[in-house]
Amino acid sequence: MKIGIVWENGVSKWMSQMFEPLTDIPGTDVNVFVGDRNKFDVKNVKLKKQRLTHKEEMLLGLSGLPSSLTRIIHAPYKKMDFYYNSLNKYLRGYDIIECHDSSRSLYTLAELKRQGKGFKLVVSYAENIPYRQIFDEKTNYIKHSTYEMIDHFIPWCDTVKKAMLLEGVLEEKITTIYTGLDLWLFKEEPRDLALFREYNVDEGDFIILYIGKLASWKGVHMLPYAAKVLTAKGYKRFRFLVTGRGAQMDNLKKVIKEADVERHFCFTGFMPYGKMRNLYNLSDVFVCPNCSCHDMAGAVRHGACRGNGLRKTSDSLRLRIYSGGSRRCGHYLCSR
Repeated sequence: MKIGIVWENGVSKWMSQMFEPLTDIPGTDVNVFVGDRNKFDVKNVKLKKQRLTHKEEMLLGLSGLPSSLTRIIHAPYKKMDFYYNSLNKYLRGYDIIECHDSSRSLYTLAELKRQGKGFKLVVSYAENIPYRQIFDEKTNYIKHSTYEMIDHFIPWCDTVKKAMLLEGVLEEKITTIYTGLDLWLFKEEPRDLALFREYNVDEGDFIILYIGKLASWKGVHMLPYAAKVLTAKGYKRFRFLVTGRGAQMDNLKKVIKEADVERHFCFTGFMPYGKMRNLYNLSDVFVCPNCSCHDMAGAVRHGACRGNGLRKTSDSLRLRIYSGGSRRCGHYLCSR
């Protein structure tokens, strides 16, 4: 069986490890397609890689004139496809192609399948808010124009599955598969003291860590509110480490300044996957302001690795991770 993974420009060690067990199945050939503008280093990706280049894409487009140009001109929105000509070339003979939801790659793969490619199209879904794609016309168009071509849906948790059922996806076409666990990433080890100096954090500070996209639906605006509550209660020695990037970066900084809690915040910027464990080991608390399914999964798997048990308190609003007698224990604070 030949399987292809098309994750647009998001191929990374994190995403690839979900598919690595497939290589242990006898007779299975797994390839991941990597574009010129991939966002991550793929040297540690164990899957076989098929490079997609703009040069080859352009040459294939020129050889396919005028139909290749007609496709671009008549596209409903700009930049709809992901290496359409290259994938048309390389996907011959594949049995299954997997991609993620509402992406350009999904749109391209659905079109190739509509034109006669014989592969089964399987799509991973992480969105747990029904109909959220309607707020972006292009995303909404991709979603509605591709559903009929998808053979099977893979939500990352049951909350996502419930959202898909509400949107009308047939239950027999859905299989929930939770994302994998990288034990190495959450291995407990001594704190990296150099990070205290890099982020100008005192070793005695209580460190509260947020890792994720800086988007409104992630609830990041709750962070300065929480800091304000802590200061109002007399707490002084704490720091929020905010790791990630996103559209709400500037607005978040404005709220932090307005709330007069700037001294309690440090923005680390984007952090490569392999260095995330240093931040996890540095922190005392990991917060999920808007506890969606993948946030909760991250909290649970982090706690399972760092400690020996989980305790649910306050009606699922708080997860406390006990570290079985070690000097520190991790906590996860979540709000609905």
